[in-house]
Amino acid sequence: MNLQYLLDEYEKTQAKIDEINSQKKAFEEDLSQLESNIQRLMADSGIEKAGTDTLSVWVSHEMAPKAIDWEAIFDWVEKTGNRQLIQRRISATAYKELVSSGVVPAGTEQSCFDKLKFRRKG
Repeated sequence: MNLQYLLDEYEKTQAKIDEINSQKKAFEEDLSQLESNIQRLMADSGIEKAGTDTLSVWVSHEMAPKAIDWEAIFDWVEKTGNRQLIQRRISATAYKELVSSGVVPAGTEQSCFDKLKFRRKG
């Protein structure tokens, strides 16, 4: 095995994955449209549950937060100590921008790793 062979095989495999992902995206778009149509028909008919011999569907009423004032949220979290409301994740993009400008946020350290990068030619 040489590097040329491995790079060729990598490119061929990536092309296969791209084709599968393209097909998957089309199927997911179809599913999304079907879900919208099913949800609309069930709502219009007042149906909460339905099914066939092989599939069941029901309406699940769920709640999700929607941030409308981040400053108010952060103030409230700090005041009440409810830090569990905020996910503990540092934005890599914002961190890189700060570090490149000479600022290293307190409580952080840089973690470096090697990653192969590929680009198709042509």
